[in-house]
Amino acid sequence: MIKSIVLEQAQEKQETSAPKKTASEKPEESTNNPKKTGSEQSEERTVNAKKTASEQSEELEKLIQEESVKILKRFNAESLDGVKNLLADITAAFVFYLFLLSGRKELETIKEFLDEVLYSLNDNAKAFLIIIATDTFVGFHSSEGWDALLTVLFSHFGLPENKILAQSFISTVPVFLDGLFKFWIFQYLTQASPATATIYREMNE
Repeated sequence: MIKSIVLEQAQEKQETSAPKKTASEKPEESTNNPKKTGSEQSEERTVNAKKTASEQSEELEKLIQEESVKILKRFNAESLDGVKNLLADITAAFVFYLFLLSGRKELETIKEFLDEVLYSLNDNAKAFLIIIATDTFVGFHSSEGWDALLTVLFSHFGLPENKILAQSFISTVPVFLDGLFKFWIFQYLTQASPATATIYREMNE
């Protein structure tokens, strides 16, 4: 009996001593893994912020490089298209010149046909056509048409738009054409068709 009681007490002591050891081991673990201080946490935050900032800057650089490559490719394609269009226009003009040299008889027949059509019109129709032509090329609203034409030509030859060149062209060429129209009306139209010249002057007035 005494042995059994002693054994039971020894077992109870062992059971009570086991959690104490675990409790004593806990501070050792805590000492082995101490908590981080506020300065260390702030340093980690700054390091992480620097990493994110560097990553963002790298992404921005990649995007800028991609966009610059796209712009360069587009500019090269436009310039190549302009060169191709220029060569095509030169070849077309050369072929048209050869056609003019080889087909003089056909041109004479076309000219005779147009002369018959124009001379068959009455004086009012002739004056109306002259007014439409002059208002289109040298009229008050002709600057918008010239501007659109220059924009089309710049894009056709792959050139950047030049506002100074466009304004100087619009301010000089229509004036020159207006002078040519007036000289033609005074020199040729008054002799060929005096009635048309008088109707034109009255309609302009």
